[in-house]
Amino acid sequence: MPPALLTYIIARELTGRATTEEEFRNRIRRFSRNSVVRLSSVLNLFDLENLSPFLADTSLADILSARYKQDKKLMFSLWTVENAVLQRRGPRKSTPLNQETEMLGAMIETQLGLKQP
Repeated sequence: MPPALLTYIIARELTGRATTEEEFRNRIRRFSRNSVVRLSSVLNLFDLENLSPFLADTSLADILSARYKQDKKLMFSLWTVENAVLQRRGPRKSTPLNQETEMLGAMIETQLGLKQP
Protein backbone atom coordinates (compact mmCIF):
# COMPACT_ATOMS: atom_id res chain seq x y z
CA MET A 1 0.00 0.00 0.00
CA PRO A 2 1.46 3.39 -0.92
CA PRO A 3 2.41 5.46 2.17
CA ALA A 4 0.23 8.36 1.07
CA LEU A 5 -2.83 6.09 0.91
CA LEU A 6 -2.04 4.60 4.32
CA THR A 7 -1.62 8.10 5.73
CA TYR A 8 -4.99 9.12 4.25
CA ILE A 9 -6.75 6.06 5.70
CA ILE A 10 -5.27 6.61 9.17
CA ALA A 11 -6.10 10.32 9.03
CA ARG A 12 -9.66 9.62 7.98
CA GLU A 13 -10.10 7.13 10.84
CA LEU A 14 -8.63 9.53 13.41
CA THR A 15 -10.55 12.59 12.33
CA GLY A 16 -13.74 11.06 10.98
CA ARG A 17 -13.45 13.01 7.73
CA ALA A 18 -11.33 13.22 4.61
CA THR A 19 -8.04 14.86 5.61
CA THR A 20 -5.13 15.91 3.49
CA GLU A 21 -1.70 14.50 4.22
CA GLU A 22 -0.50 17.93 5.37
CA GLU A 23 -3.41 18.31 7.80
CA PHE A 24 -2.65 14.86 9.15
CA ARG A 25 1.06 15.64 9.61
CA ASN A 26 0.22 18.89 11.45
CA ARG A 27 -2.16 17.02 13.73
CA ILE A 28 0.47 14.36 14.54
CA ARG A 29 3.11 17.01 15.31
CA ARG A 30 0.91 18.25 18.16
CA PHE A 31 1.17 14.90 19.96
CA SER A 32 4.07 14.20 22.25
CA ARG A 33 6.36 11.40 21.08
CA ASN A 34 5.12 9.18 23.91
CA SER A 35 1.50 9.38 22.76
CA VAL A 36 2.00 8.48 19.11
CA VAL A 37 0.80 4.94 18.44
CA ARG A 38 3.21 2.67 16.60
CA LEU A 39 1.54 0.75 13.80
CA SER A 40 2.97 -2.50 15.16
CA SER A 41 1.06 -1.96 18.41
CA VAL A 42 -2.32 -1.69 16.70
CA LEU A 43 -4.52 -4.77 16.61
CA ASN A 44 -5.62 -5.67 13.14
CA LEU A 45 -8.44 -7.88 11.94
CA PHE A 46 -6.14 -10.92 11.78
CA ASP A 47 -5.25 -10.42 15.45
CA LEU A 48 -8.88 -10.11 16.51
CA GLU A 49 -9.83 -13.16 14.48
CA ASN A 50 -7.12 -15.22 16.16
CA LEU A 51 -8.00 -13.86 19.60
CA SER A 52 -11.71 -14.60 19.22
CA PRO A 53 -11.52 -18.20 20.55
CA PHE A 54 -9.92 -16.91 23.76
CA LEU A 55 -12.49 -14.17 24.41
CA ALA A 56 -15.18 -16.60 25.63
CA ASP A 57 -13.29 -17.11 28.90
CA THR A 58 -10.55 -14.45 28.89
CA SER A 59 -10.91 -10.70 28.85
CA LEU A 60 -9.23 -8.72 26.11
CA ALA A 61 -7.87 -6.40 28.83
CA ASP A 62 -6.04 -9.33 30.47
CA ILE A 63 -4.55 -10.40 27.14
CA LEU A 64 -3.40 -6.89 26.25
CA SER A 65 -2.08 -6.26 29.76
CA ALA A 66 0.04 -9.43 29.60
CA ARG A 67 1.34 -8.32 26.22
CA TYR A 68 2.21 -4.85 27.56
CA LYS A 69 4.16 -6.34 30.48
CA GLN A 70 6.47 -8.08 27.99
CA ASP A 71 6.77 -5.22 25.48
CA LYS A 72 6.35 -1.87 27.28
CA LYS A 73 7.36 0.14 24.20
CA LEU A 74 4.87 -1.80 22.04
CA MET A 75 7.52 -2.33 19.41
CA PHE A 76 6.43 -5.80 18.26
CA SER A 77 3.22 -7.33 16.99
CA LEU A 78 0.93 -9.21 19.36
CA TRP A 79 2.06 -12.63 18.19
CA THR A 80 5.83 -12.10 18.43
CA VAL A 81 5.82 -11.39 22.17
CA GLU A 82 5.28 -14.08 24.81
CA ASN A 83 1.89 -13.70 26.44
CA ALA A 84 1.42 -15.52 29.75
CA VAL A 85 -2.38 -15.33 29.58
CA LEU A 86 -2.58 -16.93 26.13
CA GLN A 87 0.04 -19.54 27.02
CA ARG A 88 -1.94 -20.62 30.11
CA ARG A 89 -5.03 -21.09 27.96
CA GLY A 90 -3.21 -23.23 25.41
CA PRO A 91 -3.46 -23.08 21.62
CA ARG A 92 -6.86 -22.44 20.13
CA LYS A 93 -7.95 -22.22 16.54
CA SER A 94 -10.19 -19.60 15.06
CA THR A 95 -13.03 -21.49 13.42
CA PRO A 96 -13.92 -18.87 10.75
CA LEU A 97 -10.27 -18.43 9.81
CA ASN A 98 -9.70 -22.19 9.59
CA GLN A 99 -12.83 -22.67 7.48
CA GLU A 100 -11.74 -19.97 5.04
CA THR A 101 -8.23 -21.41 4.85
CA GLU A 102 -9.61 -24.88 4.10
CA MET A 103 -11.93 -23.46 1.40
CA LEU A 104 -9.00 -21.60 -0.18
CA GLY A 105 -6.91 -24.79 -0.17
CA ALA A 106 -9.73 -26.75 -1.82
CA MET A 107 -10.15 -24.06 -4.52
CA ILE A 108 -6.41 -24.11 -5.25
CA GLU A 109 -6.36 -27.91 -5.47
CA THR A 110 -9.30 -27.82 -7.89
CA GLN A 111 -7.71 -25.09 -10.05
CA LEU A 112 -4.42 -27.00 -10.21
CA GLY A 113 -6.22 -30.20 -11.14
CA LEU A 114 -5.09 -31.96 -7.97
CA LYS A 115 -8.66 -32.60 -6.86
CA GLN A 116 -11.89 -33.09 -8.77
CA PRO A 117 -14.70 -30.54 -8.05
